[in-house]
Amino acid sequence: MANDHRWLFLVKAHRQNSRHTLFGVLVVFAVLVVTFAHATAPPPRTPVVIQMIPLPTSGNYANISLDQALNVIYSSGYNSASEAVQVMLINGLNFTTTQPSGVISQEVGVNPLTDEFWTASVYNGLNIYSGMPPYPLEQTLSLSLGGCPISAQYDFLYNRMWVVAQCGNPSGSDPVYAFNATTHAPEAAFKTGYINGGGLLNSANGILYVGTASPAPPGLCLRYDPKNFKPDLPPTWFTNGCPWAPDPVHNLLYYVDNNGSCSAPNTTLYILNGGNIKTSETVEKTISLPYYANNVMDVNNAIQHLYTVGGCTQNGFVMDIRNSLTGAPIIQFPLDSSVTQIQNVVADALRGRIYVVVLTTGAGPCGGQQCLYILDDISTVGKAVPGTGGGTTGGHS
Repeated sequence: MANDHRWLFLVKAHRQNSRHTLFGVLVVFAVLVVTFAHATAPPPRTPVVIQMIPLPTSGNYANISLDQALNVIYSSGYNSASEAVQVMLINGLNFTTTQPSGVISQEVGVNPLTDEFWTASVYNGLNIYSGMPPYPLEQTLSLSLGGCPISAQYDFLYNRMWVVAQCGNPSGSDPVYAFNATTHAPEAAFKTGYINGGGLLNSANGILYVGTASPAPPGLCLRYDPKNFKPDLPPTWFTNGCPWAPDPVHNLLYYVDNNGSCSAPNTTLYILNGGNIKTSETVEKTISLPYYANNVMDVNNAIQHLYTVGGCTQNGFVMDIRNSLTGAPIIQFPLDSSVTQIQNVVADALRGRIYVVVLTTGAGPCGGQQCLYILDDISTVGKAVPGTGGGTTGGHS
């Protein structure tokens, strides 16, 4: 899951950088207009697919990260050997794609203050690039870490880049690193005592969650204090891994507990108060979902939309949009019949877009390839926002 779409923190961050002052003003304007549109909107409409971009066949490009200031999408992932694949840049203005030679990553972390992007390149260390055009890209720094970086995530609150790695020494105790995202200075390095899975960051309080594979029981989630970098365990109702998505503007976390099966789902969505470094998370809402959920989710906090996904053929791989504060349903819709799996969902709160990575059959518009669907979600609140993604196909910024 991407972690660079938190508009409130983007505004604060870019106000500290004169190069992005105009962008910060535009973000505020966009959010105000979108919020007004949401308050006065007619009944919701199904989001419109504005572009379908086939992804390379050389690996699994399911990871998506955004640089909202540059309007650039970074697509990355892994191949069958769990090695990082080459990063693909998608220009969000005209949807042109570029694959810079030698730039590889399993997951990309974006620093919106500097427009640098950090590549967690598994066997090729941690590399930092300037995302500013023109291309080819300028490599800022290359770091050889004591492990195999698999995830990089930016923390707005502390201006920190978290890097989760595997390949720990001794085996079975994988490392986590923290860096100042502007100076690149190391701030922390520690071992979890487990084989690390992915990480999830809540920038409302700076807390990092790291999922584990072993030797713990499957689904253990470690919670790291951003000041002393020590772990503690979240409440026991995290029975199926870490939270799936954060809303740092409202300090909310979203977690789904899947029970039952595709044919007989028993699925619960939890909306949690994220707490802080002294108080634990608490459940605010509990919602029963009518489908077995795929473990991808994201939030557009400008229009209070939570995106969840039905993960079974029987459900038609439904996209489910709900109110992100209450969990109340807004609209459900299937993607086209060529979609055989939804692998990722990422929200762009500035432009009102949803980026959806899917697998398709040979009969579909992507010819059986992995594909990135770009949807316009502003239409669901009944009003376009001038200059921020509203309008018809081809008129998006």
